[in-house]
Amino acid sequence: ALFLTNPAPICVLDEVDAPLDDANIDRFCDLLDRMAEETATRYLIVTHNAATMSRMHRLFGVTMVERGVSRLVSVNLHGAEALLAAGAAFAVPMFLGGGAGPLLPGWAWVLLKTVLLLAVLVWARRRVPALRPDKFMEVGWLVVLPAVLVQDLVVAVIAAGRG
Repeated sequence: ALFLTNPAPICVLDEVDAPLDDANIDRFCDLLDRMAEETATRYLIVTHNAATMSRMHRLFGVTMVERGVSRLVSVNLHGAEALLAAGAAFAVPMFLGGGAGPLLPGWAWVLLKTVLLLAVLVWARRRVPALRPDKFMEVGWLVVLPAVLVQDLVVAVIAAGRG
């Protein structure tokens, strides 16, 4: 309430999300989004939480490439939407059978699958907690691989039905 009545040009929040669980981190980030829209305040968030970092516009960090050598890193997440669209378009021919499908021409299937995959990714972006890198492999084995196998099975059954 104080920031909404008398906003400052900049606000530094240091590890304020550390004691929060995932649901409250999401509420905290929603609150920051609303406050940033209503005021001209720039927020500088110091955090180690992946879920909070995934909701920010720009990330700055320090990484140690080799022992004793630190490097500053900056990532602009505004370009993430373009990267997401490119990833969806790239994933369709690689993992979702490309233009394979019944009743429609191949180009229409590629377009339809890309749009649907992009819609699911955009929907899931804020609803699914950010995954730690060590969990990517687990998700790949438990979710992506079975989904690809089911999709291949459906295409094979349809192709066998035609022949």
